[in-house]
Amino acid sequence: MASTDLVTPSKREILIGDVESNRPNSEAVNQKLGGGLNWIYEKLYFDENFVVGGFFNEESDHNEGSSGIRYIENDSKVSAYQLAIRKTGSSGTSAFNIAIYDQTGAFVNNLFGTGGNAVSISGSNGTNVVIGKKGVDTVTPSNILINNGGHTVFNGTLNLTTLLAGYVLVPFVVSNAVSAYNLDFKLRLKEI
Repeated sequence: MASTDLVTPSKREILIGDVESNRPNSEAVNQKLGGGLNWIYEKLYFDENFVVGGFFNEESDHNEGSSGIRYIENDSKVSAYQLAIRKTGSSGTSAFNIAIYDQTGAFVNNLFGTGGNAVSISGSNGTNVVIGKKGVDTVTPSNILINNGGHTVFNGTLNLTTLLAGYVLVPFVVSNAVSAYNLDFKLRLKEI
């Protein structure tokens, strides 16, 4: 095994027999340690949550930044995102997006592009609807579709999959369904 080869990430326990007295350290123990550390690293993500509680619309007090503004400390890749709405409302569409600014305050882009590219759920008197994507940072991303029967949903078109250190995330409601309430958006990131 070359010194530049990656130890395969794995979750294998180190047993007493691996390390008991008078037993020299072995390549097997070191592989278990390296594999365990790499397994932990692969699972290391952080979430940015944006909550718009109660009834919401794009022209009320739930405008840009009201659900929180986040600063990206280190370069990160988008791994997953989800939009959840407790009550989807009776008609219309609820859509959510995030404006991204650099350290100088200059607009960079919207996370999901403009117009119909935002992540959205139609009002159809539903409850606890969750949509989004997972595995965005892999070759085979997949949709998250929970309790979405009877709704028209759009899982968003990402403009950016890498967020640079110093970026500022400013979430905003693009549109709202009539009587929709309790929106929750989660963005999962992995530092690179």
